[in-house]
Amino acid sequence: MGGSDQWGNILAGLEMINRENIKQLPVVEEKGFGLTTPLLTTASGQKIGKSARNAIWLDEKMTSAFDFYQVYLPLIEYIEISD
Repeated sequence: MGGSDQWGNILAGLEMINRENIKQLPVVEEKGFGLTTPLLTTASGQKIGKSARNAIWLDEKMTSAFDFYQVYLPLIEYIEISD
């Protein structure tokens, strides 16, 4: 799973998984699957991520709870919760 800009890396991983499965005896019939999501961007359209040096990490050692809150607070009005 990754951002849409990682499609090539995801395909390479799937090829590796399938190639390794063929080597096993008996042959494993399971296949790998890949999933992409649209890129997260800032309001100005800039990519959010490690390469842009503005990644939001789930690890509190990498992104403080305050910084995490500041990023997602403006998004609350766009979140729809349905029953």
